Amino acid sequence: MLRSISREMLCTIHLSFGFLFLFMGFTPTQNISSVIHKNDGPFGLALLYFFFGIGCFISPVLSKKIGLVKSLFFSGLTYALFIISSTSWLNFFYYPASMIIGLGAAVLWTSQPTYLSRAAPLSQVGTYSAIFTGIYTCGGITGNALSGVFAQHNFSVNLELAIFGSFSTVGSILLGLLASMAPKTTESNHDVRQTLIHVFKCFKDTRILLLLPVLFLQGQTQGYFFSIIPVLVGLQETGFVMVMFGVFAVAGSSIWGKLHDKLGKKPMLLAMLVLLPLSLTLSSIGREKAIVLPFYFASALNGMFDSLQSIYIFAIISSIYPTNNISQYSSTRFVMSMSTAISYFAFRFLPYYFVLPWLLVLLAISLSTQLYLIHALKNRLSGSNINYSVELMHSTDSSHLHDESLTDGSMI
Repeated sequence: MLRSISREMLCTIHLSFGFLFLFMGFTPTQNISSVIHKNDGPFGLALLYFFFGIGCFISPVLSKKIGLVKSLFFSGLTYALFIISSTSWLNFFYYPASMIIGLGAAVLWTSQPTYLSRAAPLSQVGTYSAIFTGIYTCGGITGNALSGVFAQHNFSVNLELAIFGSFSTVGSILLGLLASMAPKTTESNHDVRQTLIHVFKCFKDTRILLLLPVLFLQGQTQGYFFSIIPVLVGLQETGFVMVMFGVFAVAGSSIWGKLHDKLGKKPMLLAMLVLLPLSLTLSSIGREKAIVLPFYFASALNGMFDSLQSIYIFAIISSIYPTNNISQYSSTRFVMSMSTAISYFAFRFLPYYFVLPWLLVLLAISLSTQLYLIHALKNRLSGSNINYSVELMHSTDSSHLHDESLTDGSMI
């Protein structure tokens, strides 16, 4: 049976299970941080994602210097450190640990898509991304379910976090045992200065600029999913509400990956237009009526929307930059992480009914820019208003223009 599965697929599954255990510990910790650390929690998470953004500029250097597997292993250990530092035993180290995991997360989430894009055949990008997302999200489901059980049985928070920390440690070890994955083409080696310049130059590429709204939306919705809703439902219900998020994120992953590979990206945008407004409506009903049930349905829709965003972003970047793409992933992760940091900090002070229309405005802008980008790519730049000048292409590797993924309509 295993012999019929390609090495690339087995490595993808191995990667996915490493992330499953890593986030079995981190996801529930993140969800309850704003509740158990009422004063420090939101600021700690904002600090985490701020340093995540800063780390995106050094993560390509580290990933190329020590390799993807070592990068995944060491960055995974920072997650275990953060979880243990969330206990009352090490509460004094909570802010420093937030900074450290932020840098670690930048390395982790730069190395992961690079590793996955090396493994995935161009014609199966959506399928491989869906398999990864589906498996690793099960870690969040299990962790959140355990969190709910622990809360109902009055487990001490310190014991709960110690258990979660051990899960993340196991995940790090699994990542350290990954087989190396060679790039599809020869990738250039740059020193620190050249790599930083290359990452910054990504923001001169019009295609990256057109991705900014959807990247910013992805970050802002994290504050809604993991900061606003847990506070509204309380510690006793947070774990179980977030189980719904995880279950439907897994279900959504299988749907969105197949949808992308068969029908392309436009149907994914249509799904975004339906899911987020419906979720916001249900959350408002739950808040106004002071009942928990609507939050379960809203969280289910949030899970589907989050997996949809993740697969869409990975697929569109892989379509534009199928090779030598570590700088592009770093620059886009920078935008998402800084947006997430802003949401965790700002949403604590902004009125609830300001956040809702703000997310809808971002959604409208994101869909408009993505439709424009998809149309431009599908038409091979001919008749397009996008400036793909020679100077612009030099900043992002002009060889990508000749890749089949930009001319194959199924990838668009």
